[in-house]
Amino acid sequence: MAMLRGERSHHSSLLQALIAIQDKKGFISEEDASAVSLRFDVSVSQVLSLIAFYRFLLDRDHGPYRFLFSDNITDRMAGSEELMQQLCTHLCVRPGKINRAAGVYVNTTSCTGMADQGPAALVNGRPLNKLTPQRISQIAGLVDAQVPVALWPARFFHIENRICHAGPLLSDAPDLPDPVARLRGKGAEWFLGELAASGLRGLAGSGFPAATKWRCCRATEAETRVVICNADEGEPGAFKDRVLLTDYIDDVLAGMAIAAEVVGAGLGFIYLRGEYAYLRPAIDEAISRAYRNGTLPDSFDLAVHLGAGAYVCGEETALIESLEGKRGIPRQRPPYPAESGYLSLPTLVHNVESFLSVARIAQHGGDWLRRHGTARSPGTRLLSISGDCENPGVYEVPYGSSVDEVLRLCGGAGAQAVQIAGGTGQTVPRSRFGHVLSHEDIAAGASFMVIGADRDLTVLLENMATFFERESCGFCTPCRTGCPQLTRLAGKLRRGRATEADLARVSEIAAMLKNVAFCDLGASAANTFEDLIRYFPDVIREHTEGGAAAPEPASAGQKTRRRESESRKVMPL
Repeated sequence: MAMLRGERSHHSSLLQALIAIQDKKGFISEEDASAVSLRFDVSVSQVLSLIAFYRFLLDRDHGPYRFLFSDNITDRMAGSEELMQQLCTHLCVRPGKINRAAGVYVNTTSCTGMADQGPAALVNGRPLNKLTPQRISQIAGLVDAQVPVALWPARFFHIENRICHAGPLLSDAPDLPDPVARLRGKGAEWFLGELAASGLRGLAGSGFPAATKWRCCRATEAETRVVICNADEGEPGAFKDRVLLTDYIDDVLAGMAIAAEVVGAGLGFIYLRGEYAYLRPAIDEAISRAYRNGTLPDSFDLAVHLGAGAYVCGEETALIESLEGKRGIPRQRPPYPAESGYLSLPTLVHNVESFLSVARIAQHGGDWLRRHGTARSPGTRLLSISGDCENPGVYEVPYGSSVDEVLRLCGGAGAQAVQIAGGTGQTVPRSRFGHVLSHEDIAAGASFMVIGADRDLTVLLENMATFFERESCGFCTPCRTGCPQLTRLAGKLRRGRATEADLARVSEIAAMLKNVAFCDLGASAANTFEDLIRYFPDVIREHTEGGAAAPEPASAGQKTRRRESESRKVMPL
């Protein structure tokens, strides 16, 4: 018997309850944690473990003004460090410390999903974009005057969704057929055939054929199944999901409705990254509208579930753990989610772009996708382009497009490198700009960050290493110990203190992570370091000393990150 609307795991609301308390009070007290433990019949230590794991949950009052500046490399390139220091100086606060007299807390976060309009920050979870020294002065004045954030000028929070190059996926032609009606008229087997014919593959890295995943989920014996839209777009420099969830939400919901009817799902989630919490009211309204007009069937219970600042939850099994009210630690596979996922039910997980593709395939048929891209990589890919280019924004390009072609589109001439797919992807040098974006060549992740000729690549390296140290879940020893070492070595390289012995140690750490790290986050943590050694030997030589490795004391920032990391890993389950 399929789940009816309103039926879902009691514990799936645990994280949401904590987020709701924090939204109301600004933090979660010991009394709140005890009350939540009683309400959900879990131990207090489990509740405290969640608060320690998710970065946006706070166990103490940080005051009425909580600023988090985006620490993504493109924000740094645009001057975010200087702007944060300007605010701290004016408000007499140190990064990572609470100024209780002023009621202000200022720190960094990995990426706010605003790389196309940085420097960016969050204040009490709301986005501040295109920051300038003048805007920082205005913000500091509002804080001095104790003006509530809700009363700040609306222009401070304006978000511009720029689609700079649209293709067939982003087509908004008015005469397209209704995708859900087409499915209902032709049936599930018809759509599975079209999905297979399209060659649609997963976009999260593995490139697994979508039709195979759907058939596996549909064939598994169960009373019902689950469909999840992974909107936890935490990859540094990625922001396409923000655009799709704003401008194409009806199509995304249609794709989810098709999936639910084809695989037989009674329950669904949109797992929305915490940085996009401000999008939730509009998404909730779109869901209500989809039920009213019949796009979403009454037998399919769909709701938004908020994340709370954990990059690792973008991995599908970690996301499922989070949905079940746990820390977002990846599961061992097999079994795969299509066989046993949320509450051990067969679970179909796709990202936002994939569900939009599903709706388009229902509208056009599978051959439509095959008319674009390459034989092994059919279709198009949405790129979040930012950095040293004239026109940052979302670009839809066919698979098989070269890096050079994309740079010409966005005005990135003269780049020395492109960082593709964040830290888990590749640092592509100018010598490889003729290579193409495809599953068989350069894997095209969501983000495409342009690095200009005058940039110091060791700054990029240290930024990526810091990202992995900050975002590691701390579950496995290789990642827990390897990521801080990479950060330290990247810092030595940037300061010109690294030695040949240090570079040899990087290779050892990289091999360890690739071979024994529990999930892809750890296995990818040394990618940028390895790419710089392989493709930019002149940069490495310029920053390397001769002789034996010279140990350096940990910096204050490294000590702080280590304490934060340890606080997340030692809390009891």
